[in-house]
Amino acid sequence: MGLRSGSHSSLRLTLPLHPRRYPFYNNVTMVTHHDWSGWQYTDAGAVKARRYIESCRESRRAGGGAAACSRKVSKAALDAIEADGLSEQPPFPVVNGPMFAVSRSLGNLLVSDSVPRAYLEQLSNTPRVRAALSRKNGPRKSNFACWPVGDSIVGLWLSRLAAARQLPMTLVNTPFMVQHHPWPAVMHGAFSNSSIVLHGLKKERNQRKFYQFAMQRGMGPLVPFRRKCGSCAALGWSSWPTSPVRSWTCCGCDAVGESKRQCTGRMNGEEVT
Repeated sequence: MGLRSGSHSSLRLTLPLHPRRYPFYNNVTMVTHHDWSGWQYTDAGAVKARRYIESCRESRRAGGGAAACSRKVSKAALDAIEADGLSEQPPFPVVNGPMFAVSRSLGNLLVSDSVPRAYLEQLSNTPRVRAALSRKNGPRKSNFACWPVGDSIVGLWLSRLAAARQLPMTLVNTPFMVQHHPWPAVMHGAFSNSSIVLHGLKKERNQRKFYQFAMQRGMGPLVPFRRKCGSCAALGWSSWPTSPVRSWTCCGCDAVGESKRQCTGRMNGEEVT
């Protein structure tokens, strides 16, 4: 996976192709996973959503009321605006599957830095968490389930750390259903010796069905994915002007001899001529 240890100058974060990007963070509820903007490796969807949200906020401040907002603004965004909880942080990328995809040096920083600790301390004092923890028999599964969503929290932490500590980061694409498999498949996008990540095996029935299949399909030398690296802004991964991601390095496809359409198609596992 190309993970490195060492000083902060070599911090590396591996991010799957089509990572989740979120347009806003609610400072009041501290929920990080509102308004997921699709499986995109650029921030285009999240930026579009954020523009609608900010337009809605300005309309309401001008006295337009809820009716002044576009239907494209979600209830979660309206709630954040109403509670004055809409963060100024620009759209942020998410590590799909927390912690398997960070370097040793970056993992050490997440454990030792005050940014994650401060977030967790504040989260434990939110009304929802305090109410759940105060129940006689402890929290119900429905109180939390997958909430708060770990991968979106890690994405928030990394964006904040990069901005606060002026850290260089490298995003490395692991293409969707080519190297990174969010769910098991036996047809299109099945595990192969090009794959490095497979989710969905925690369920016993998936273990019986897919574990041996993946083992057999993944035999032999790893087939690497050709990548090129450069500025995330220059590669078109980040378009929000104040986003810390614009100063990061992104590693995507090796576009030598390829058009942008061919490059994008290949990262999607398609044959593009």
